[in-house]
Order: sequence, then C-alpha cells, then structure tokens
Amino acid sequence: MNGVCYDAAAYMRYLYNAKISYEQLTSISAQNWLPLFNFSKGRKWDGQSSLPGGKAIGFCRVAGMQFFHAAIAVGGTEIRAINGGLLGAGWLHPVDLRKVLNQKNPDGSFRYDGTTIFVYISDL
Repeated sequence: MNGVCYDAAAYMRYLYNAKISYEQLTSISAQNWLPLFNFSKGRKWDGQSSLPGGKAIGFCRVAGMQFFHAAIAVGGTEIRAINGGLLGAGWLHPVDLRKVLNQKNPDGSFRYDGTTIFVYISDL
C-alpha cells in the first residue's frame, strides 16, 4: 500500500485543526497530499531539536529530492507513523528519530537504509 502514511498524517493534522478541509480529507489520497504538506518549504530537522508535537514530518531522499514517507511528531524527537519500516511501521509504537537517524552528515542529511535523506517539518 503506497502512500497510506500520508493519509494517516493528513488525518492527524485535520484532527489538530490544520488547514485541511473535510472535502480535502475525503478526496485527496496517498502522495497527492505532498503539495499540501509542502515539506520542502518547511524547516529541516537538525537531528537534535524537539519536533513540534502534532506537526507532519516528511522524509526525502537527497537523490532526486523525492519524498517517500510522512509521520506525525508526538513530542521530543519521537514520531508515530504507519507503513514506514524503521520510521514508523505501526501507530502503536513511537519511534525516536535520534536513535534511528544517528548518522548525520555535514550538510544536515542523514544516512538511512542505504541512502541519504533529509527530514522536514511541514508548516501545514
């Protein structure tokens, strides 16, 4: 199932009173949420700072700048997500990004799963 992580993140943002309408919630799905999250216009996570609770977090491969996963920050450096492997495979189990993304590069990217990624905090 591709893109269900975006649906889950959008639903949580909707519950947090983000600027997502019921119409959008019921008509947009999967990676079609990416323009609304607009992760690349958000702040890059530095690998240490607390993530604002309730914010959508986007994960982007540096090669091609392709977003591949979304999650919700739940406090500190923890996220919850679905269908994302080590970046959140099930909603019941929070993931501490400082533990999973512990190989930071000088440009602010991280080594993850054989590739290099950036982590963005959406303004939505």
